[in-house]
Amino acid sequence: AGTDPTEGAALAMAILNTLHSAGARIVATTHYSELKAFAYNTPGIENASVEFDPVSLKPTYRLLIGMPGRSNAFEIAARLGLDPQVVAKARSYVSRDELEVGALLEELETRRLSLEEDQQLSSQLQYELKQLKKQLEEERLQLHRKEEQILEEARIKAKRMIDETQVVVRNLVNDIRKAAKEREQREQAVAIEKARRRLHDLKEKTQKNLSGTANEYQKDAPDAVRPGDPVYIVSLNQKGTALSEPNSQGEVQVQVGILKVQVTLNDLRVMEKENVQQGSTSVAKMVIDKTRAMSTELDLRGYTVDEALEITEKYLDDALLSNLSTVYLIHGKGTGALRAAITGMLQTQPNVKNFRLGYPAEGGSGVTVVEFK
Repeated sequence: AGTDPTEGAALAMAILNTLHSAGARIVATTHYSELKAFAYNTPGIENASVEFDPVSLKPTYRLLIGMPGRSNAFEIAARLGLDPQVVAKARSYVSRDELEVGALLEELETRRLSLEEDQQLSSQLQYELKQLKKQLEEERLQLHRKEEQILEEARIKAKRMIDETQVVVRNLVNDIRKAAKEREQREQAVAIEKARRRLHDLKEKTQKNLSGTANEYQKDAPDAVRPGDPVYIVSLNQKGTALSEPNSQGEVQVQVGILKVQVTLNDLRVMEKENVQQGSTSVAKMVIDKTRAMSTELDLRGYTVDEALEITEKYLDDALLSNLSTVYLIHGKGTGALRAAITGMLQTQPNVKNFRLGYPAEGGSGVTVVEFK
């Protein structure tokens, strides 16, 4: 009693300012509207209010820091059924400044509620975004694990395939080596058999020559020879003609082909002149017959390299014996292996003057032309 609200508000502001200046912590409740403006304009003092729901006319018990409370007297009176004209009349008695402050507070409250809704929506969106990120991260991890699993399975499969391939390759290499070894053994066996046959033929030929020659000379060494006597040199298995009588050492000079050699009497056998003439006539006749039957061409197509080399070597000997100057070795074109083998053999022949591939009219690269010295 006896207090004016304006003075009461002024007194309250003075007390709050004094306590605040002294550093005190203060919680003050009031219905004075002037204190709301005071708190807003004074540093260190903050407005606060307890939220009130004007729809349900009930407090929500939410403390709103920084938001001054507004009066809801007119809204509550209208909701409680007070005559609207009376409520309107009451509003007219409120000063314009207070109405503006009330309107401002109402607008702030509306904005606050809208801001809270936005914040709630933002919080909800942030929560959903966080959940989505979490889900995406889990899916990424699952995908990464799946990818690692697929890569590991692929590595295992690739290693298994490589191991299997290595086994197959090793088996193939072993088979190839085994086949090559067997082929080499067969070729060696064939070569040995050919050499054995050639040795046998040579042995028979030598024995035949020796047996044929045995009747052509005396069994015992002569006591003396005269120049012009046909003789046989035992150590050389050659026939010749004595050029001198034995010297003091018992040596005789003998003409053997284009060579002259010194031979002891013990190494000589005197031959019968009649047999020498018959032998010479027989050899001459054989050479003439060989020359007549000898062809200047040798066809090697269809033979293996070893067979072709053996045939060619014998053919060249016969060609020399037949006094041929040029021969043609037909080896064909093919892979060139036979031509290369023939070329290598001709390079070692002392009686070959030169050789070349045939001209187009002669057969080209399928023919090698050989000229003798």
